[in-house]
Amino acid sequence: MARKRSKRQAQKSEPRSFFSRRTGNQMPAVQWEKGFWKKHLVPAILLFLLPFALYFPATGYQYVLDDQIVITDNTYTKQGIKGLWPILTTESMQGYFGEQKNVVAGNRYRPLSIMTFAVEHEFFATDYTNNEGQNLTVPDPRVTHFNNILLYALTVLLIFRLCSLLLPGKNAVWWMSLPIVAALLYALHPVHVEAVANVKGRDEILVMLLSLGTMYFGLRFGSRGGGRSLLLAGVTFFLALLAKENAVTFLAVIPLTLFFFTPITLRRNLVLTAGLFGVFAAYLVLRGSVVGSFFNPASNDLLNNPFVEMNMAEKLATIQYTLLDYLRLLVFPHPLTHDYYPYHIPIMRWTDWQVILSLLVYIGLAVVAVRQFRKRTVLSWSILFFFFTISITSNIVFPVGVFMNERFLFMPSLAFCVLVAWALSEKIPVMAGGKGRILSIALLVVLVAGYTVRTVTRVPVWESPLTLNRAAVKVSKNSTRANCFIGTALYHEYRALTDEGQVEEARPILEEAHRHIKRSLEIHPTYYSALTMKGGIAAERYKFDRDLSKLLQEFYEIILIKRRVQFIDDYLEYLFGRADRATLLNFIHRVAHDHFLLNARTNEDYSYAAHYLEIGLKGAPNDARLLYDYSLVYQGVGNTTKAQEYLDRARAINPGITGTSR
Repeated sequence: MARKRSKRQAQKSEPRSFFSRRTGNQMPAVQWEKGFWKKHLVPAILLFLLPFALYFPATGYQYVLDDQIVITDNTYTKQGIKGLWPILTTESMQGYFGEQKNVVAGNRYRPLSIMTFAVEHEFFATDYTNNEGQNLTVPDPRVTHFNNILLYALTVLLIFRLCSLLLPGKNAVWWMSLPIVAALLYALHPVHVEAVANVKGRDEILVMLLSLGTMYFGLRFGSRGGGRSLLLAGVTFFLALLAKENAVTFLAVIPLTLFFFTPITLRRNLVLTAGLFGVFAAYLVLRGSVVGSFFNPASNDLLNNPFVEMNMAEKLATIQYTLLDYLRLLVFPHPLTHDYYPYHIPIMRWTDWQVILSLLVYIGLAVVAVRQFRKRTVLSWSILFFFFTISITSNIVFPVGVFMNERFLFMPSLAFCVLVAWALSEKIPVMAGGKGRILSIALLVVLVAGYTVRTVTRVPVWESPLTLNRAAVKVSKNSTRANCFIGTALYHEYRALTDEGQVEEARPILEEAHRHIKRSLEIHPTYYSALTMKGGIAAERYKFDRDLSKLLQEFYEIILIKRRVQFIDDYLEYLFGRADRATLLNFIHRVAHDHFLLNARTNEDYSYAAHYLEIGLKGAPNDARLLYDYSLVYQGVGNTTKAQEYLDRARAINPGITGTSR
């Protein structure tokens, strides 16, 4: 009896997972060795310094892309410490637009990274000239880039630490151990360049760092217990959610990981998961109070909803195709681009072989993950980790505003790095016998060399808007956005050269900009930014050829597509008094009368006619024809008193005008 009691007591004292209760398999306890960093000082230092070696040139780079939204043109960021509360209590684009615009589905509430930019502005503000020649006061880009690299280096170290706890592995060559190889590959992987070299990518780094931090504290709670670890896990998870919404995927990733690689009891796993769900619920309450509905309708703008021109079958087929491209980028990260907008990714159909292949590959991966789930293999875990973390940015759950992005792999790529590290450090040496170790080392050398070269050559692309967009348009040739952005960057380069008096050197650059803007509008004819640039380029060409009729015809073509473009309004006002008055008045009459009034169907048509007539009358207040046109506007909207007033004014100038009919 005594022996039986002691046996039962021993069994009770051993923590067992839910899985071990069903199979009898015991998982090794998590080894919280003391002085871990001291014992692993050399690999830790090397892994920490590696991101700095790769990305340090970026500390001299400019702000690009959405840095404008969160840093250079963000009102709250520029307030420094005083802007922290507005950042926390408003939608993330409000500091840029001045109001909540609901530009993308679900809005954006990612205050944490913007708050760090505000702190950097408070202590490291500096004068900065952007690519448009504007002088701004912004956080020193050297500081913001450096901090991105620092956060990335800390993420790499945390990956090393977590892998050492969860998958310590065994390898005769210490630098071929799974934790070191996994962290090394993650540090080197070229798909991470966008998140690290683009300052705005800090939200990706923070959410990964904090989500892994949540896993670390959750692991401490699961294996050691204690309310302090549980509290730290909750706080870290809340911060991760404030960094970016895809932290929510760790509600599945953390319990899955603890189940696969630790003997933590089901009870503690459930307590931890329930606590994290409670934190998520609190986050949803906060988010809802700040930005409203999480599922507001998707935009009808192609640049914010790339599926707007597709039916449901085409949308799903295109999403399936991008899922295959994500796998390709993990295995073979070339070519790389920051622009996956319409239509770099083409509209796909279920009859396309790439879509069929993607579906078969993902079905195969799902089957493998399920079949090996009971064995708790690294392969099964890696597949499930990838599925969970890619889900929220895949456009399956809700549209994210773009077909895909390399930065969306910042979190899912960890699964690939761990899987490859497991294969190189443990699987291949066993499968290949005596030559397995040599084969693993050779494959690792090839991967390290390839990833290093690709990362080192990719980082300089992010130096400036011009270098970034030149590189993008070589890859994303069919992207309306890439063509517009390089056209815009070239236009500003042209303006900078002309300001320095290098007019002849600048003209070829203007023509190159024109070609790209033309291509952008061929892909997306109503793209407002491209139409604005078309007008700007036409105005610059006018300075050379002085052909006013040609310029105004370009303007007319733009107005036919987009009824009002602010640049055209401003330039027309500029031209009065500087160009032939009769030609300008003929143009105003053509737009207001021939285009809007003769085809008027709604009050909006009359409003646009009035808008252009006001521009004309500002330059020529006594033009009888425009006054008569204005009388037709009032007649159309039913204001007979004002219609008669403008008709009388027109007749006073030109008695030959009769009647009010069109």
